[in-house]
Amino acid sequence: MSAVQKFQFGMSLGLAKYYSDAISDNVKRAFENKRRNGEWTGKVRIGYKNITLDNDKKDIILDSERAHLIKMLFELWATGNYSLNTIWKKITELGLKSERDMPLTRSNIAYILNDPFYSGMAHSAKYGFYPHKYPTIITRELFEKCQEVSRNRGRKPSKLDGFNDFIFKGLLTCKHCGCTMTPEIKRKKSGLTFIYYSCTNAKGQCKRVYVPQNALLKPIMADFEALQGIPDNVQARLTEELRKLNDVEADFHNRQVVRIRSEYEKVQNRIKVLLDMRLDQSITSDDYD
Repeated sequence: MSAVQKFQFGMSLGLAKYYSDAISDNVKRAFENKRRNGEWTGKVRIGYKNITLDNDKKDIILDSERAHLIKMLFELWATGNYSLNTIWKKITELGLKSERDMPLTRSNIAYILNDPFYSGMAHSAKYGFYPHKYPTIITRELFEKCQEVSRNRGRKPSKLDGFNDFIFKGLLTCKHCGCTMTPEIKRKKSGLTFIYYSCTNAKGQCKRVYVPQNALLKPIMADFEALQGIPDNVQARLTEELRKLNDVEADFHNRQVVRIRSEYEKVQNRIKVLLDMRLDQSITSDDYD
């Protein structure tokens, strides 16, 4: 190549590099502008769905068939009464599925429970957390409560999950060493059964002292007795709160009915199409069966 050809080739490379960098800068500015506006550019979460507006722009709205089940999932997990396996089975029984109508796996459930998107915060691997503009399914307080439950489950394992009479299971810790107080069943020769709590002494710092469950219940029963003198206005307020909870449960069941009716109609349409194909002899009798 002559000097002129080399110069022209170098200029071409420089212009190509400039064009590529300019495109990269424009894409970065576009994504940064979307983040400032609270927009999400990744895959839509379960419980949401993509729509196209009249101006051909994309948007994300709540999925009426799954959003209430996602909320129920977080509310159940926040109680602390479920393991990942049991809550996975429970929410599957209630009908939560993926966008392709496939059952979710336990890893899917774990991912959902740790995803702050449902409480209003999107996450970018490069830029971190930022608030999004889309409707939230749960409150920030409920999400933090679920995170606390997840952290505490690893700290307080229970060896007797199948026994339901341990009122204080996983709730008590030793004031001397901080270890969990574990329940045990003691049976007398007379056949009477008693429940005692004692420090596990996992750190080897305490002397194991057994405390009857009835002794632990005494201060709690005293608090319940004190509640008998609740004024009428407080009772009315409590009644109103219970009525609200009942309304929320009724709304959940109504949403479930709508979802199940939608699935039923979908299946009926498939059966109808299949019958038409059989009548037209497009498929064999074996295929139809």
